[in-house]
Amino acid sequence: MLAKQPWQMIGETKGTAHPINSLLEAAPKFEVATKITPTITVKHTENLEEMIKRHILVEDWDDVAPCELPDIGIKKNSELPE
Repeated sequence: MLAKQPWQMIGETKGTAHPINSLLEAAPKFEVATKITPTITVKHTENLEEMIKRHILVEDWDDVAPCELPDIGIKKNSELPE
């Protein structure tokens, strides 16, 4: 038979299932997932500079093309229909 687990390990509990302020006395353990930061090297910087120079020579500015908003029957500076 399984041994009874402490209240911290059984998931959601009611306030009456554990002693008052018991979590303040406990030291909860949890994991934090973080993304590894890339290592900036001379080669990485040179590749980035070459990419920027190539974009300048080709005049590729990566501009966002403005899109047309759909006409929903509202004129500028007027109130919304009810």
